[in-house]
Amino acid sequence: SIQHYADMCNLSISRFQHIFKEQTGLSPREYLMYIRITRATSLLIESNLSVSQIADILGFTSSTYFIRVFKKQTGKTPFEYQKGNK
Repeated sequence: SIQHYADMCNLSISRFQHIFKEQTGLSPREYLMYIRITRATSLLIESNLSVSQIADILGFTSSTYFIRVFKKQTGKTPFEYQKGNK
């Protein structure tokens, strides 16, 4: 959680978020989602896992939500991304 990382740095959550965004250009939440979607793209290309399995592995509460977030980040659904990159 963000609280955990803020505590590790001896900062308040708001100060941690401010510094994080200042350094990376993304909020901690946006950065974590970027990491998750980047991992998803690798799994879609390199594995035979289903979209539902990938969503589960990456901690999404539902495959529908995963598909929506994936499309927002990449401009393609996971199925389209997988089809165009295998």
